[in-house]
Amino acid sequence: MSSRPAVRSTPARLRRQALGLPLLLVPALARSSRPREALRIGLVPYLSTRAMVGVFEPLRSHLEARLARPARLFTAADFRALADNARQGEYALALLPPHLARIAVTDWGHALVAGSALTTDLVVYVRRDEPPALPGGLRGQRIATLDPLSLASLALQRSLAQQGLVIGRDVEIDHVRSITSAVIAVQRGDAIAVAGSSAQLRDMAPAETAGLVPVATLATVPTVAFVAHAAVPPAEVEAWRRAVLGFAPPASADPGLSRTRFIEAALGDFDGLESYAQEARRLLAAPRTPPRRPGTP
Repeated sequence: MSSRPAVRSTPARLRRQALGLPLLLVPALARSSRPREALRIGLVPYLSTRAMVGVFEPLRSHLEARLARPARLFTAADFRALADNARQGEYALALLPPHLARIAVTDWGHALVAGSALTTDLVVYVRRDEPPALPGGLRGQRIATLDPLSLASLALQRSLAQQGLVIGRDVEIDHVRSITSAVIAVQRGDAIAVAGSSAQLRDMAPAETAGLVPVATLATVPTVAFVAHAAVPPAEVEAWRRAVLGFAPPASADPGLSRTRFIEAALGDFDGLESYAQEARRLLAAPRTPPRRPGTP
């Protein structure tokens, strides 16, 4: 888990990280309504900041050109900070995991802008040279995964419970800051497995995931969706929708999250994720607990 502090409503206490850009402290929505002011776009944090700068640059450049205004990409310390920032208007436009996008629309009044054409498998990966027998081989072991609010983490916990494995007694889960950190934990032997989205791993360099093999699929889910803050005027939302739908990602035989096409979406597209959304609501409503330092990157 990131050591950066939680995002609160007081701007002076925010520690937002702009992707390759200076920190801007003027309230986002006040700026986004002014002509030619920068459009602040929040991204789900699943890679390191440096990696996200590169993989999302084509999308940022496209939106900037189509909207004829600067576009700035931002990430957050964790998924909870991402949700807080999106709800409070720190991002006028946010790329969210689909269960959080569902919450943004139904609970916060955000507008659904577009969905991804890409679906993804939530997969358990292990080292090719040390594949454990499942599920017994997980007993007494450690699994690395993303934030507790991520779909991979929620699906992993559901799967372990179905197999009778109790977290904290039979198996440990380390929530790390990025999917890259989870992969490194397995490659170093700090964890027996990584649970993550196959689309997220495809945004990593092939050399970074070499030696990992999938051993179980937890679920197949939609990937990400764009939402606009409730205060954004409908005409502006529609302009953003046209721009997002016009994005032609770099050609790839096996696209990741940053190289997806965007398509028209409806809230019903995410009905199958409502049980995950319910658990996410519970986690978002609970007091934030200090992050545990598992010793992984």
